[in-house]
Amino acid sequence: MTKPLRVNTRSEWVNIATDAMWDAMRRAVIGWPLLGEDENVNRLEEMVADLTGKEASVFVPTTNCANLLAMMGLCNSGDQVIMESRCHLWWVEQHIPRLTGSSPRMLPGNKLGEMDPAAIETAIQEQRYGMRPKTAVVCLENSHNVCGGVALPPSYVSRTAEVAHKHNAKLFVDGARLFNAAAAHNVALGEIVADVDVLSLSLNKGLGAPFGAMLCGSKNFISESRDNHKMLGSHSIHKAGFLAAGAIVALETMVDRLPEDHARARKLAELLVQSPGLTLDMATVQTNIVRVEVDNMSPYDFAAQVEERGVGVMVLDNRAVKFTHYGISDEDVEFVANVAKEVVDGNAR
Repeated sequence: MTKPLRVNTRSEWVNIATDAMWDAMRRAVIGWPLLGEDENVNRLEEMVADLTGKEASVFVPTTNCANLLAMMGLCNSGDQVIMESRCHLWWVEQHIPRLTGSSPRMLPGNKLGEMDPAAIETAIQEQRYGMRPKTAVVCLENSHNVCGGVALPPSYVSRTAEVAHKHNAKLFVDGARLFNAAAAHNVALGEIVADVDVLSLSLNKGLGAPFGAMLCGSKNFISESRDNHKMLGSHSIHKAGFLAAGAIVALETMVDRLPEDHARARKLAELLVQSPGLTLDMATVQTNIVRVEVDNMSPYDFAAQVEERGVGVMVLDNRAVKFTHYGISDEDVEFVANVAKEVVDGNAR
């Protein structure tokens, strides 16, 4: 039997909805979303379209689903899609080539998850044998998960959009934690995606809603995405109004408190960086994720050993683990830091 965790920092989605969310869900009147008859789903989609400054949005089960729908709507067979080499969109949504026939073009980013706009333009214009593939989309991830929750600034997003649009490509943003990125830069959500054509949003990560994500774009794009839903089997969420009611409360009550998560992540990073055997780049600690490289043991062994002591962490790659925050107290932060220190100290002996 698995030992229960005292603190689970693997991801924010492990947290339980607030009482206000549960109350709204209990009171929800259920309609048929596919016919436009569920008032909570309709309201949620209108709210998110307004917050992002886009014409329309659609409520979907997961950000993975939203990202796949985005690629299905933006790409055709043979198109080139430019992505940062560590992005979630490539490593997790692996069916993009199969579903769209497009070819991802991976570009290395810096430690902040930024691809050089000049390198993006070079990739779009590159020719071999007199041939050049059509670039349909340039993709960004904001905040960037593997880089440690780094929040791409609005100015960088706008510069990237300028390059993409100059060459008749679209800009897509995987915004699973876009609310966190906007909070880190102290800007409205609509400002950080003003020049973005299509974006996804998670409702159950930083905002702690019980379920769901959003895909946002033009009215025509969202209409086509609703049709593509059927291919993924995600177009009909039964009793979606319950879930949308909880998400509406998350949008109304959880955005302003995101800086609390960022502050606790910063505090944890400041404690962890004091432990020999753990390496952190404090410049990347900008939102609710702390990327920690484990120097003298595998991250898998580290994760297993801290789990034995009551802390859940997620392995990011062959060098690092991550801690994420929502619903974690100041006392939890101290406990997690002490457990991590105990593990690396014990491994050093």
